[in-house]
Amino acid sequence: MPMLKAPRKISRRQELRQDAVVSGFSKLESLYERYRTLLIGAAALLLIIIFAGIGYTFYRQNQGVKAADHLGAIVRLYEQGQYREALDGVEDKLGLLEIADRFGSTKDGNLANFYAADALFRLNEKEEASRYFRRFDKTEDFVGASA
Repeated sequence: MPMLKAPRKISRRQELRQDAVVSGFSKLESLYERYRTLLIGAAALLLIIIFAGIGYTFYRQNQGVKAADHLGAIVRLYEQGQYREALDGVEDKLGLLEIADRFGSTKDGNLANFYAADALFRLNEKEEASRYFRRFDKTEDFVGASA
């Protein structure tokens, strides 16, 4: 015949500690029930902000790659001194002006601002060149110094 174990004695200290945990959890649960919709809304908003940030980062990277591709395709004309063709573009290649306007916030789009300004200056279109020189974000490298 199995023997029944006597209930284990709990000290007063342990009893108080357990009461504090239970009452703290109970308070937390009632706060959650009270502000449930607010908490769910805040969590959803936080998730939306996080995913929007991730999406924007991928979009900016994609724009940077496109700007580099377009600039690489047209910069040869600029280097050969064919400034008008480089500015306006040829065949299916975007010109420096369009690259600068579309992708000006990217690194290569910013460089297109410089190339466009320089090409316009060499074609004696100083007012338009000045506009693109002002749009060019000057950095501490030699291109920024020459602008």
